[in-house]
Amino acid sequence: MARDFDRPLAGRGRRSALAMAEFLAREDLHPDMVLCSAACRARETLDHIQTAWNWAGNVCVEHDLYGMDAPGLITRLQRLPESLESVMVIGHNPTMEATAHTLVGNGPDKDMADMRAKFPTAALAMIKFDIPDMPWTELAPETGTLIRFVKPRDL
Repeated sequence: MARDFDRPLAGRGRRSALAMAEFLAREDLHPDMVLCSAACRARETLDHIQTAWNWAGNVCVEHDLYGMDAPGLITRLQRLPESLESVMVIGHNPTMEATAHTLVGNGPDKDMADMRAKFPTAALAMIKFDIPDMPWTELAPETGTLIRFVKPRDL
């Protein structure tokens, strides 16, 4: 049996990743950088997104993202270069869900309720930090506003 780290996307996960990749391309959402776990299924998700975007931009694949907890991910984000205005993280639950819940202080009621109810595979939490020119080092709990929460099944 393959280690979890080496496990590829299952059928539903592949369909969800493809749907989200198509959504990101349709909405023309291109971050300055993608921070991606080195786990097989995270890299597969990244491949689908890059194909949909026709983009091979700034990508950082990191082994440490696999198994990292929410405080660890926030600390990692705090080390991002100030030149980056937007970052997409492709990681794993429960870390992604816990990180989003920690960073978001407010947002549209429906999106907040949806995010709190279930954070499924390939979900997208778009979070904006309202402090002008906020350096990543200032990233802290409840400093973000949830702009949109998108689940693959809603696409």
